[in-house]
Amino acid sequence: MGYDLIPINKGIYSKSGMIFTWPTILEETGAGYLFNYGKNTFDPGKYIYDGSRNDGSPVSNDGFSVSKEEALIMARLFRGYVFVKRGLRKEWDKKTESEQVMIISRFGKTSEPPSEDFLKKVESMAEFCEQSEGFNIY
Repeated sequence: MGYDLIPINKGIYSKSGMIFTWPTILEETGAGYLFNYGKNTFDPGKYIYDGSRNDGSPVSNDGFSVSKEEALIMARLFRGYVFVKRGLRKEWDKKTESEQVMIISRFGKTSEPPSEDFLKKVESMAEFCEQSEGFNIY
């Protein structure tokens, strides 16, 4: 069971099988805030149903609808995230192994910037969002 993102614009390909990357991208980039979802809620990993929407959850494969405006906001968040994290990755790669170990021991494993593969996935999501005209999550 993955996450299939079905665009309103039928001229572009759907994003399919994102079982591990979709929730992580929402969490890491802050895009989950658009939908009351994320690690900075009282219950991480839980979607807050506040009654303002009745089309499901962004992480439940139930047809949740992302509007064109929300998709464009997500694209900007994704592009900003990639810009910042690539800069951090360049700085990280300049550090010696012992400096990296010290940083990780002080701040935890999450202090290491994400891999280029992950950043490319986020960048690809930005392109999808910009072109999608909105999408549904199944």
